[in-house]
Amino acid sequence: MRQHVGRQRLGRQGQGRRGRRNDLGFDFIKVDYCGGGKLKLNEKARYTEIANAIKATGRTDVRLNLCRWAFPGTWAADIAESWRTTKDIRANWKSVKDLIGENLYLSAYAKPGHYNDMDMLEVGQLKGVVKSVFGKHGDTGLTPDEEVTHFGMWCMLSSPLLIGCDVRTIPASTKALITNPYLLAMNQNDLGLQGYVVSREGDAYILVKDADQKFGRSRYVALYNGSDEEHEFTVRADALDVAGEVDAFDLVEMADVGRFSGEVCVKVAPHASKFYRIDAERRIPRTVYEAECAFLSDYQELWDATKAGTAFPDQMKEASGGVYVRYIGNRASNDLVWKDVKVDAAGEYVLTFDYAAPEDRAFDLSIDGGAAKRVATPGTAGKIGTVQVTVPLAAGVHAIRLSNATAWMPDLDRMTLRTR
Repeated sequence: MRQHVGRQRLGRQGQGRRGRRNDLGFDFIKVDYCGGGKLKLNEKARYTEIANAIKATGRTDVRLNLCRWAFPGTWAADIAESWRTTKDIRANWKSVKDLIGENLYLSAYAKPGHYNDMDMLEVGQLKGVVKSVFGKHGDTGLTPDEEVTHFGMWCMLSSPLLIGCDVRTIPASTKALITNPYLLAMNQNDLGLQGYVVSREGDAYILVKDADQKFGRSRYVALYNGSDEEHEFTVRADALDVAGEVDAFDLVEMADVGRFSGEVCVKVAPHASKFYRIDAERRIPRTVYEAECAFLSDYQELWDATKAGTAFPDQMKEASGGVYVRYIGNRASNDLVWKDVKVDAAGEYVLTFDYAAPEDRAFDLSIDGGAAKRVATPGTAGKIGTVQVTVPLAAGVHAIRLSNATAWMPDLDRMTLRTR
């Protein structure tokens, strides 16, 4: 697992021995923003200086972690290997659930070697087993089901894994959980992918990501029940972009759980989760691309997005999955990009965009950096509307970009892709 072996605070300049970090041999350096606000430091500029200073040592094995207690901006991946996306975690269910919620729609910003950091693990602090820290700062402990959800979702969302408990007194069940080779493989595989949401019912989510190779027949699946009631999930093979006979392996139980085709129903207890590896007969093209899972080039969580004019996911009851993306456009960089749109055969494809717009708006559609096509989107009076565009696509992987350099775009719900 990744080790937390070095820490520096942003507002300190480090003198003497403190200033010679290369001599100490640290290979993981976490830099908090403590004091940065009071000193009115520019996050991007200051963290870039620190990253350049580390590079100047000649070391190539150092991993930099930025800690601004929120997603700092897409620039973070250019200078750091990981960045905190949340406030500090506590050893209680509300904290774990809140932090999962803050990371469900950040999959587009993770890539090999660069990850969203959900903060350290509060594993090993089980209700009724460990009592030393309970009562402090809301650390009331986790149930066994909550602990499995905590660790498993950190693995599904490809967060760095840093143990926050006293490992000398770690419960045997916790040790077995955090050394589970199948869960660790889901977190540590070479693809570096973060799971993304494919289905949501209230506080119950289905997430998926590729296992061995991108667009392959093997995928990881999480059934996350964040609600206070038991939930019955209906898992559809086509929603996971697979078809034919599908074999399922339970990562926590480390056991085969059977084969299905079409769909299967699974009951999950409150605050609990199930994690599977599925191996299917066939991989089929993805047809639904949610806007909240796309790459928003100007996305950030440091400032009020409505005032900064940066696109962000927001709740909308009528939207697919209850989430859509607002405040897109009004400058060229504030765009929305689906980067991994794969089609197996060349041909004419119909792109259907579900959107909401308070008045007539428009966006420019471009594919793989090609010439843009203006798409008009009439006002929808608070409802979800649709617009269709037919485009030629070659077999392979494409980037589909929506932008408007001079005016606000409609709020985007999703894109569906089908052959003409």
